[in-house]
Amino acid sequence: MDELLRVRLDGLGADALDVASTVAALADPTTALVESAVGAGFEGGLDETVAAGVLELDADRLRFTHPLLASAVAVRRTPSRGRRLHARLAELVPTAEERARQLALAAAEPDGATAAILEEAAQAALERGAPAGAADLAEQALRLTPRAEEDDARRRLLLAAELHDLAGDTDRAIALLERARDESSGGAERADALFRLADVQDDPRSSVPLYREALDEAAGDDALAAAIHTRLALSMAWDEGAEAGLAHAELAVRAASRTDDAEIRCRALAAYGDWHFRAGRGIQHEEMAEAMALERTLPSWPLDRGPTDLFSRQLVLAADLGAARELLLELHDAHTKRDNADGASTATWWLSLLEWRAGDWEMAERYADESFDVRNQLGQVMPGDGFPAELVAAHRGRVDEARTGAERDLAEAEAMGIRISVSGSAWILGFLQLSLGAPGAALAHLRSSYDLRSDFMLEPAQRLELGDFLEALVGAGELDEADDVVESWQERARQLDRAMTLAILARSRGLILAARGDLEGAFASFEDALREHGRDEDPFQLARTLLALGATQRRAKQRAAARATLEHALAAFERLGSPLWADRARADLGRIGGRAPSRGELTESERRIAELVAEGHTNREVAAALFVTEHTVEGALTRVYRKLGIRSRGELAARL
Repeated sequence: MDELLRVRLDGLGADALDVASTVAALADPTTALVESAVGAGFEGGLDETVAAGVLELDADRLRFTHPLLASAVAVRRTPSRGRRLHARLAELVPTAEERARQLALAAAEPDGATAAILEEAAQAALERGAPAGAADLAEQALRLTPRAEEDDARRRLLLAAELHDLAGDTDRAIALLERARDESSGGAERADALFRLADVQDDPRSSVPLYREALDEAAGDDALAAAIHTRLALSMAWDEGAEAGLAHAELAVRAASRTDDAEIRCRALAAYGDWHFRAGRGIQHEEMAEAMALERTLPSWPLDRGPTDLFSRQLVLAADLGAARELLLELHDAHTKRDNADGASTATWWLSLLEWRAGDWEMAERYADESFDVRNQLGQVMPGDGFPAELVAAHRGRVDEARTGAERDLAEAEAMGIRISVSGSAWILGFLQLSLGAPGAALAHLRSSYDLRSDFMLEPAQRLELGDFLEALVGAGELDEADDVVESWQERARQLDRAMTLAILARSRGLILAARGDLEGAFASFEDALREHGRDEDPFQLARTLLALGATQRRAKQRAAARATLEHALAAFERLGSPLWADRARADLGRIGGRAPSRGELTESERRIAELVAEGHTNREVAAALFVTEHTVEGALTRVYRKLGIRSRGELAARL
């Protein structure tokens, strides 16, 4: 290859080589700029290089026909000739960034003034959204910093590492930060290097020990100690659990209160609010509102893992879906405007979970795919990034797709020691088995998920696996254990007024009582569950409660009531697009003896809804009166109109 390139270039005259060498030295070689640098020989040299197929014209831009030719031209220059060329170009190029780059290439020895120009250019490149170019300029600034200027050298070393990390070159960032750590004199300087090094690690097993080591070195520096405690608090979700996380968050807030740094105080408050929630002590609405107001005063708004980010997640889990949706959409737009693809993908990850809870599984799937695609494009996919997509696939009955993704994530999360992702994947695998009617096979996965989460999720609203675990216990005949689990969560859910958890616990208690033959007690528990469902927005969980109630009514020989309840459940599962659970409802309907209603005949539940509507009640009032959702009322009315051949409430009132 060298020989072929040499033969190609040896045929060029001096003017042509001068033109080619100038083009190779420029980031954006225009004909006007190259002509200014080359002078009188430009036209002839340009014609010769184009005729030889070395250069080509694109409007007023010049480029090599193959990048290897540019490298071969650059190699032919002697170092002294190259420096003279770059010095000449530094006087001609139109932008400050390009001037700084040319000055760097022209410098043979360290030069503080040139290094300062390069550092300014790196900052300018970052501001215009070019972190890779900024990182290159910062490294050039570091190279040209005189040895005696230690503070400048350290600042530029850390800047280059930060910029490489922003540009996605994590390996180079780690190498520079390890150099900063090794060259530091100890104390706060070494703590800062360790803190930054921990921040860029992908594996929490690597980052947590580095944070702890940094904390030991940071004594006396409140700002740095607060930042490290905040990171350690957030890392406890992957490591030691809720109490450890809350302890670090409390220490972060104390240290931050002794600083004037608004961002550090904001992040510490956010971490404390997050762990207060995770530890089962409720949402700190006032404190999180204060932290979010502080966040919006910062030029770096919105912060990754900042108060708005963390508070929106709490609202999703606590089923305050309207407020959560508003915050997450605001976050997504703000991150998008700042070209923060990572932050935007996190917002869509949580929007997917939100819409799954709300029952809009198509929207949930779109958000999940968008989030994963961005993470994949960034080259930053971690176990758990595909969790929402796998969760939706499992609920929509795509068994192979959900199982394959969950098993892959489970293996990777176990290898990396990421327990929260292990628990999530185990939950999905258990839910799939439960959906397929195999509670015994589901139980091992669900018990694993439940036990892991019990270390770091003490907030009832976070325990999305709880209902599945309890149903698997009942299905496997482990009634005493199921009793214990219900009792362990009942009081906390009541104190925090978590409607969905209370509904799931009441449904599970109904299943336990029904399994023991206490049908009257079971019906009372199911009624409690339906009452709590009326305060929540999760149609899938409501449908499961109706399925459990209908199956119990069937066992009690309440055929008409069972048929009406199971038809409600079936309609809900079909509307959601949950075929496995719809099949379970159909199977229970098929076990009911007696004559099924004819196509033109109203079921008992349809008649009850129709009568209330005919009396003038709104859908919301009917839903509240019958302990069902508005969606259930709307679906029933659609069927009533079709069966009776009518189109309006007025016609319904007249008919009845």
